[in-house]
Amino acid sequence: MKIKSCFLLLSFFLIGKCLSAWDPLTHMIINETAYQQALTESGSDLIITAENYQIFVGGAPSPDMRQTGGPNYPVSFHNDIETIKRMIEIAKDNPKFGVEDVLMALGWAGHLFAEVPSAHTSTGYPNTKISCTVQNPKGLNHSISEFAVDLLTYHENKALLAKAEVVFPIRLLESAMAEELKNGTTKATLTAEEIKSAANAFLPDVVGIKAVAEYLDKNRPELFDELDSFYSDRREPLKTSINDVKNFLLDFARRDFKKSLNGSADGVDSVGIALNGSLTQKGKQLALGILGKALKTGDGSDAVTMISYYFVRAGLSNSLWRDSFLKAAFASNPATGSSDQGRNQKIFNRYLEGLLTRYDLTYPEILAYAQQGYENDSATVEARKAQFVKQGLKGDGRKEVKIEEAMVAVREVERIETVRNQWPWFWPWRPDDLQLAEAREKASRLISYAISDGNLMTGDLLQRANYLLDISKSLRKEITDYKNISIINPLEKFRKNKELSALSETCGKEERILSEIIRIKLALGQGSDSSTKLSTMQNQTLKRISETENNISQAKVLYGQTPTWNLVKRDLLNDNIKQLEQSLNNLKEYLEVLNLSSGAASSALPSSTGFAVASAPLVIENSGGDCGQNLYSVNSVKASPSYLKALANFEKAYKSYSDLIQKKKADDPEVKQALLNLQEANRMKNVAK
Repeated sequence: MKIKSCFLLLSFFLIGKCLSAWDPLTHMIINETAYQQALTESGSDLIITAENYQIFVGGAPSPDMRQTGGPNYPVSFHNDIETIKRMIEIAKDNPKFGVEDVLMALGWAGHLFAEVPSAHTSTGYPNTKISCTVQNPKGLNHSISEFAVDLLTYHENKALLAKAEVVFPIRLLESAMAEELKNGTTKATLTAEEIKSAANAFLPDVVGIKAVAEYLDKNRPELFDELDSFYSDRREPLKTSINDVKNFLLDFARRDFKKSLNGSADGVDSVGIALNGSLTQKGKQLALGILGKALKTGDGSDAVTMISYYFVRAGLSNSLWRDSFLKAAFASNPATGSSDQGRNQKIFNRYLEGLLTRYDLTYPEILAYAQQGYENDSATVEARKAQFVKQGLKGDGRKEVKIEEAMVAVREVERIETVRNQWPWFWPWRPDDLQLAEAREKASRLISYAISDGNLMTGDLLQRANYLLDISKSLRKEITDYKNISIINPLEKFRKNKELSALSETCGKEERILSEIIRIKLALGQGSDSSTKLSTMQNQTLKRISETENNISQAKVLYGQTPTWNLVKRDLLNDNIKQLEQSLNNLKEYLEVLNLSSGAASSALPSSTGFAVASAPLVIENSGGDCGQNLYSVNSVKASPSYLKALANFEKAYKSYSDLIQKKKADDPEVKQALLNLQEANRMKNVAK
């Protein structure tokens, strides 16, 4: 029950909010960027300096405390620029307020200038960006788009936001609200204690978003590429907001006043909150007070983010706890709702669940998953498609995949497979089954999309590409399930690893076939003689299969004739038989690829791809020997000087690569060259052998 409550509480932090135009982290970065631009234009003429700008940035989310302020909260402090201008003047003119109060007032105003003139309007980005396509989705799309942009903001500005402070000008707000009430511009006001309580109650919203963003950044970094594509049209609206805040600072943040107090009135006359209600309510008030103090310092804010992240990770990484999380989410997400507000919260809950737990879904699929059970609005569907076209996206909201991008992923699979084949299972830097499965899943997904997006294949081959996409989705789910099994359950981990490896092999084989077809068609070109070239390649491969089968038969006969006491000779023969059998399997697989290649739409393939086409297929690197030559005379199994030299070169290349991979990353050019040298040394060793 406690776990269920925690999940619902986390959801509440993220959902139970008013419709702001940008979320708290985005507001912080808008203020940060606007300050840097204003500083460039104004020089040292600003009251905001390198020593105190964090206070200005930390004041950016504070106007959204309106959602926790209750019925007496003056709405004009959330959406009326003139009201906030008057608050700034109070901070500057009243001697009881210090420089920090002015900075917090400027930060508060930055929030309004970022959204009231632009983003808050009916044509503002959060109001027009379409994420969901259910009936009457406006409020839902507003919440999801601003939340997604906040996740991206954290991902792109993690270093700046790691220790971002969150501050509220309590005494200044009390005075400004009282002044507005006195002048008749508002009908209600709040005391300092009520303002502080509202501020503390708002803080979990900021913490919750940072915790989820940190979790996704560490556990689903690839999701941010999809988010960035889906919301690629956010940048111009953000630039508009930044420019509006910059211009405001140039007008109102000048060093044109004097202050005897550098700090804040809150430091001189601190506000305390009386603990009222039940023991649980008192405990909550106390915890929020501690949270408020922690978020006023950079180190404290960073610590709270990490603690919250570990709470989320602990709840999702343990299979028993995760099931409770999911049950809580499903319980609050029936497929019907009595109102749009209730429905929107249920969809957002499910959306959040998809982000945190459904690793097998892409971002567009997460949105579809969140809306399951609700009827789409046809006009909204068409409007979203129009947005995608304008962004250069496919109809489902994903970025078009080029064949070059897919082949990079294919080559990464080949690199991992080569390293796994070269190194023993106990080598600590040898890629494990999970790494190979993840690389195969990505390559399979991208090669399927590239074939579909570029119309590279038709008919049965296109169906095969769609089949590969289905396998990659299943593999993604297996990867997720495997990761979610705790290490304290080793037997289940071992069983799941077997299932993962089996599906990975199936996926890998299909991916190799389709990627080789593309390579073959690129090698053949688009000329009139391409079919003749293909026929020649098929005949040559058939001939090599026959020769390899003959060599295997001769090797087995020779192995049977070799005395049992001649262990060295028998061992070499046995190794050669295994190599030939592997070569035979590769040749047969390659023949299948050649036979399938006639179904590829070669006219749709690019004439120049930007990646090297192998002069010989990768799957038949060990060809099985020279055509028609008997490889197995008695002399051929002796350890000849050329073989010993090749073996020494291989060992040298092995050591060189091993040393480099421990010091540098796998994609380092020097490491890649060392791997190529090792592959060539291994090939020469096998030839000599």
